[in-house]
Amino acid sequence: MNAEQSLQEKYAPRNMCFGCGAANPDGLHIRSFLKNSDESRVGGEVVAEWKPEKKYEAFEGVLNGGIIGTLLDCHCNWTAAYHLMKRAGENRPPCTVTAEYAINCFGRHRRTGRFFSLRKLWRLLMTERPSREH
Repeated sequence: MNAEQSLQEKYAPRNMCFGCGAANPDGLHIRSFLKNSDESRVGGEVVAEWKPEKKYEAFEGVLNGGIIGTLLDCHCNWTAAYHLMKRAGENRPPCTVTAEYAINCFGRHRRTGRFFSLRKLWRLLMTERPSREH
């Protein structure tokens, strides 16, 4: 394991993210490091360090897809945030995901065949609940 301080440990030591939160005792503790770069300039690579454990396998010898997604999400976010920070000449990475984050997802109603958004699905579920009579 790398003894130097990761970007996550340096800029967000109290982060509780499951993937990269240094303060999450149950998390993956993904660590991202500068390579071929120094703090004084823009550029260089950011590389991730993480060692999988058997408990994260979906099947024997196959890493779970959700864990793979988390690895990519956390490391790519820290890479982008670090480069945005350097390009802007700031000393802290910008917030790249907020509570305003939205995903547009659409589905098709089974009975009517109409397309709807996730928000509309929630409304449909709340108003079209099946009767609880036995």
